Parts: sequence; C-alpha cells; structure tokens
Amino acid sequence: MAFFASLGAGVTKFRAMEDVKHLKEKNSNVNYTAELLWNRKINDPDTHTAFISTAGVLTGYRLNKRFTAVLNLKLSHIATNFEYRLQRTNQFTGEQFIDDAYSYKRSSVDITASAGIMFTPSVDRPFRR
Repeated sequence: MAFFASLGAGVTKFRAMEDVKHLKEKNSNVNYTAELLWNRKINDPDTHTAFISTAGVLTGYRLNKRFTAVLNLKLSHIATNFEYRLQRTNQFTGEQFIDDAYSYKRSSVDITASAGIMFTPSVDRPFRR
C-alpha cells in the first residue's frame, strides 16, 4: 500500500464576467443601457488575481510488478475579493448614473476524486558499463 500527500498554494487569474442589458422606462420613451461592470481603475488589466490553495491524497495498491490501483482525492479552495458596479446610461442624453456597488467576496471549494490503474515501468536489470 502506498500513500502520498500534497499541498499547494498559488495565484490564479480570471476574467470577471460583465453584463449589459437594454431597458425602457415604464410609461415613457426613455431608454437606458444597464451595465454590471467590474469596478477597476482605468489602467488595470481585464483579469482579476485570486489566491488558490490545494490539498491532495493519492493512495495506491500494487497489483503486480507493473500495475497499481490508485485513488486520488483533491480539494481546491479559491478566494475572490473585488467589486461590481451597476451603471445606467441614458441612451438619448448619454448621461451616466452609478446606481450601486456590490462587493464580490466569495470562496469556492472544489472536491475531485478519481480512480484508475497506474502503469509503472520496471527497471530490474542492472545498468551496463
């Protein structure tokens, strides 16, 4: 029986999703473009950086000289912290309104399990000189 444990930590980048909707004010002819935008400064890139950590366990049982049955369990955690803003633009006048800001401080946990057969090449022959 073999047992291997692993820990990892790092940084990942992803794009924050943005959304645009076209709205018409009730009982009038006023049209708006409503945008849910990632609240970043003008020179910031289009991606958000988040911290990620992982822990894993791999166990194996040797079936014979070359094959091992393995079970792999992995837990990943990602934490995000950024802000969205809801912005309306009057399509006729071009006037912009920032209605609200939403903090997007979320954690996500991902658990992965896999099982399989691992092939291990054998080097039983002594090395030649």
